[in-house]
Amino acid sequence: MDLKKNDIFTVEITDMSDDGAGIGKLDGYIWFIKDAMIGDIVEASVMKTKKSYGFARLRQVVKPSDVRTAAKCPVARQCGGCQLQAMDYEAS
Repeated sequence: MDLKKNDIFTVEITDMSDDGAGIGKLDGYIWFIKDAMIGDIVEASVMKTKKSYGFARLRQVVKPSDVRTAAKCPVARQCGGCQLQAMDYEAS
């Protein structure tokens, strides 16, 4: 894995973690990205890397998932208390 802190990359989110973070794989390396959801294609920046996985910050949703909807709370992303607020209720 050649990415280092603050590098930007694009990845498709294919799974969700137990705490609601989106999971994507890039060249076999696993990324955990808060506020991303299954089906999103996102642009993210590297925060922290480990041997086989890393954490990244969501910069923008390049192509939204079919289950993504507008969050009802205007500060949902900044607050962090409702990570799945942008997911359609029927999809959860």
